[in-house]
Amino acid sequence: MEIQIPAKTVEHMKALGYANGFYVEGFVYVRPEADAEGALDVTHSIPVLGWYGNWTDPSMFDTGSYLEYAYGTLQRPSHINTNVKNAMTWCPKGYGAGLYYTGNIYGSYSESTGLVGDQHYYPERNALSTRPESQWQFYALFPTLIRNATDVEVRITDADTGKLYYVNDYETFDDYMMASFYYTNAGQWYDTTSDYGVGFDWDYVDPETGETIPEGTRIRFSLLCAPDYYINDDGSVRWDDLGKGASLSYEFTVDNTAPKLVGSQPLTLSADGKTLYYTAQDENYIAAVVLMNGSASKAVSYSYPDMPLSQKGKAVSGSLDLASYAETNGNKAVIAVCDYAGNETYYVINLNGSGNSYGSLVAFQNSADGVGGAWTSFGEGVAKNETSLFASAQNMVCAEYVNGVVFAQTDNGNLYGIPYDDFLAESIDLESTYIAHLDYIYQDLAYSYGQGKLFGLVAYGSGADSEFVVNSINLKGSYFDEELWEQVNAYQEDWVAGRSGVFGLTLACDDAGSLYVMGTSVDEETGEESTAQLWKAALQTDWSGTVFGPFRMVGETGLSMNYLQSMTWDHNTETLYWAQFYPMGMSNLQTTLQKVDPATGACTQVGTLSAETCAMFAPLGEEAAAKEAHANVPVIDRDEVGAPVLRNDTVVMSVGSAQTLLYDLDPWYTTHKDVVWSSDNEEVATVDQNGTVTAVGEGSCTITAAAKDDLTKVDTCAVHVSALDLSLEGIISAQSAGIGSVTGAATYKYDMVKSEPTFGTEKKITWPEEFQSFGQSLASSTMGRGSMWACEYDNTGMIYEIDPETGVVKDMLEPIDGDMMFGMTYSETTDLFTGIMNFYLYVDQPFTHEAEEEIIGSYNEEEHMFMWHRFDMSSYLAASDQNFQTGETGDGSIVDVVFCGITTLEGEGEQYLSQDYLGNYTSEISYRPTTTLVLLDNVGRLWYIDEMTNMKKVTGETGSTYFTDATGAMMIPESFNGVLSQGYDTDGDGTDDSYSVFVIRQIQETPLLDMYLDGTMPRITYHFSDVAFAGRLEDGTPMFVMSLYDYWNNGITNELYLYVPGHETDELDHETWQPIRTPDRLFDLGDTGERNIIATINKATVTGGVSVQTEADAEVVNTFCGFYQG
Repeated sequence: MEIQIPAKTVEHMKALGYANGFYVEGFVYVRPEADAEGALDVTHSIPVLGWYGNWTDPSMFDTGSYLEYAYGTLQRPSHINTNVKNAMTWCPKGYGAGLYYTGNIYGSYSESTGLVGDQHYYPERNALSTRPESQWQFYALFPTLIRNATDVEVRITDADTGKLYYVNDYETFDDYMMASFYYTNAGQWYDTTSDYGVGFDWDYVDPETGETIPEGTRIRFSLLCAPDYYINDDGSVRWDDLGKGASLSYEFTVDNTAPKLVGSQPLTLSADGKTLYYTAQDENYIAAVVLMNGSASKAVSYSYPDMPLSQKGKAVSGSLDLASYAETNGNKAVIAVCDYAGNETYYVINLNGSGNSYGSLVAFQNSADGVGGAWTSFGEGVAKNETSLFASAQNMVCAEYVNGVVFAQTDNGNLYGIPYDDFLAESIDLESTYIAHLDYIYQDLAYSYGQGKLFGLVAYGSGADSEFVVNSINLKGSYFDEELWEQVNAYQEDWVAGRSGVFGLTLACDDAGSLYVMGTSVDEETGEESTAQLWKAALQTDWSGTVFGPFRMVGETGLSMNYLQSMTWDHNTETLYWAQFYPMGMSNLQTTLQKVDPATGACTQVGTLSAETCAMFAPLGEEAAAKEAHANVPVIDRDEVGAPVLRNDTVVMSVGSAQTLLYDLDPWYTTHKDVVWSSDNEEVATVDQNGTVTAVGEGSCTITAAAKDDLTKVDTCAVHVSALDLSLEGIISAQSAGIGSVTGAATYKYDMVKSEPTFGTEKKITWPEEFQSFGQSLASSTMGRGSMWACEYDNTGMIYEIDPETGVVKDMLEPIDGDMMFGMTYSETTDLFTGIMNFYLYVDQPFTHEAEEEIIGSYNEEEHMFMWHRFDMSSYLAASDQNFQTGETGDGSIVDVVFCGITTLEGEGEQYLSQDYLGNYTSEISYRPTTTLVLLDNVGRLWYIDEMTNMKKVTGETGSTYFTDATGAMMIPESFNGVLSQGYDTDGDGTDDSYSVFVIRQIQETPLLDMYLDGTMPRITYHFSDVAFAGRLEDGTPMFVMSLYDYWNNGITNELYLYVPGHETDELDHETWQPIRTPDRLFDLGDTGERNIIATINKATVTGGVSVQTEADAEVVNTFCGFYQG
């Protein structure tokens, strides 16, 4: 039906305000015709309602918007009583949540506080940046509909030409949008705004040209909403027929040019120093000028010019309040000049005056979350108002100032030489100042002007077993020491002094060269830990030359100390400062600046610090630097060409594997850092210009690294490539979604033939109905008694017995620890199992239903764990911790070092020990183990723990207790460090008469430990890492396969390694009189492929490709022969 409306009627309706169309109402009459007899039927009148105009010219959206509410420009009331409607949202890059757009991303609006920032909204000021480093991005558009939309589409166009840049009709999901509606029962409108956010996934590229949209282009972002009327029968949409009311749009100008300060004096201070005046300019408009703290990590105050449109491109002036800035933030400030697109320019100012120091002391303060922190400056009188210099993503642990250079070490062992001038600049390019990777991570550093040496402090152990050592760090480069008559390598670290029984945490050195250490000790009688004590070692000269005398206690401070902190000698004022730190609770941290009397140890508090403070140093002023006492400093010639120093002399590889060789430069200060790489036999191994070596074929070759600017300065690495034959079997878990979400299990087989790997799953583990209500994700397993035994992961640690032929669970046992096992192993000799969970060792486990009652009866309500046959190994792990800083603390562990995998060695033979597992000399003991447990920890070390069964406990004439066998051949003192025992009552008289005795024989540092310290090892997690005995070489050397699951670095696979320990030979080095040792070998076996998480290695067998090492392969052990004071 077509109804014609007179033109005059249309004009009349528009004049009445119906500009978007109007309804037309009428009737259609159906009049009957007379029949043959002339009779007429009833006449029908049918009402008709039509619409004149486009059905979507009237708005699909409620009146008003978030912007109109914020700026108070709403023209008429809305149906929905809320200020969040028809809103554009944005987010800082990486933020992941939307923020409501107010027209100025540096401002905000809320009903409680009102507008913060601009007081006027001009759409013409809206701008965006297309640069990759842009500070923000669009998040989503949230429409407030008053008419249902059956389909939606996003379009991004050129606002001036209409050119289409981007379109998305969201056909991949149900894009029906329900309008807000009146809910009668509640008597109010129901708002659906937050239900339908529509995002913009656009890369700012013109699809026609492939180029980024040019600066100055005006971009329109539009959301089109189509009601059902525009949907065709085939589901297509007549988008071009939509009227103006179906689109919600925002426009932005592309702006990639950052604003700047302008004028001859763009920044000036008021006479009283309380106001900072600025003049800034942008090619469009200045959005904000921000006063930030010295590290630019916190905004202190804002200035909003709120420029009218007539001022586009002009300079604008304003001011920032500095009234209390220095008292809170120190003397360094950062000014950020910002435009509406988020382009920013930063300016650093020193409120003390350009070029002046910010304070007499500089230090690093850790962030609250322990990740990174900031360099700060302060002096006496600091009251939690340190000057924040700049933020750092790296965690610094220690630092010292020497001749205009700050030597600083990160928590991964890297040493940097940072020009002090950089501390007065905006930031530091840390990697450009890299020196070397040190063997030790130091607690504190100190420079001796008396000896011209840098020293570092390392603390070990805990309580009465504590000790500290001081090492010298050679920064002079490689040279021959004529006094010691030996070659000294670049960055060589040598023991110079130490003290047992003291847990030293800070180090300083005075003008005379005396060393000071602040630490705690334990009273031998009471067992109580002391407060902080000052210890001193003075230089003394004797027949051997100038050396440090013994550390002697100067005095008690009366203050507590723990964790990372620092001490430094201010050579400008001859003052000893201590940044004291002691946590008395999560929110009660004692952080003070103390001035220490070096003669008595007495402390005077001269300030309060705002956070844990370490790496403290005092920059040497011009007057102090000119003194003869401070003249013994390294000469820095940055034009000298550096020689590469490879960290590895030898590497072993399997065919197809790759490894990047790491190197340092000697001298460290060279600016000639480029290195050229070459291989003398590319049929064995190739090397690219990044130092990545790829093993090609069996054999040996030499990789050479040469300084590009002086090819005579070289270092070499011998590469030995093997073609391995091996086979691995075990259980694999599938990672479903995200870190830690690991479900399911199946058996797998990983084979290598001539180093060519094949990997595949075998059988899926299945659970009969009676076992299906328990956890079905497996994290550890072992083979024993012809069955596969596995511990489930996501329930309470139930133990399953599995048929290895079918993969079917045939029995289930109660958990042995109340939680999952992180590793399991079986001994054929004892016919018993052993499990590990974190730092607990569960020994002599029979895995029988008969033992379940005893295990359940051992449950401890306080610890929420079963105690049956359990050893707490935390003290042994803590004593072995060499300041590894693994980060495990707080993640389910009370120690940093934990156990991750376990396997068994049988037939280890007679053992003779003259040292305990930490290397401390002791009375010799000998024994023959029944079986040997080998445990892998999370820093890549193997723990050998021997078990002797059926032992008796006897008491000697002196009252000491020993464990011995039936023949009396073995005598193991119970007091031997690392002896544990499990007693059994075999005759039922209520007392133990038989013992299983365990001796921690040694901790073997594998090449994985070096990789861990270098930061190149996949971080081992105790959930899905394992170690398995893989057979012995002809000379009896055991081999181990290790699976490392890199959980914390988004690991979705496992890295596999074959480790073959070296061994001592019968030959002695005639200089050190130490046994010559063959090197450890670590073969990279590759990974198991994405989402293939190896839960365990049940069986590992090496059948070829690994040769027996001879004395020709041996390396000389370098040792330092000196006196250690205890």
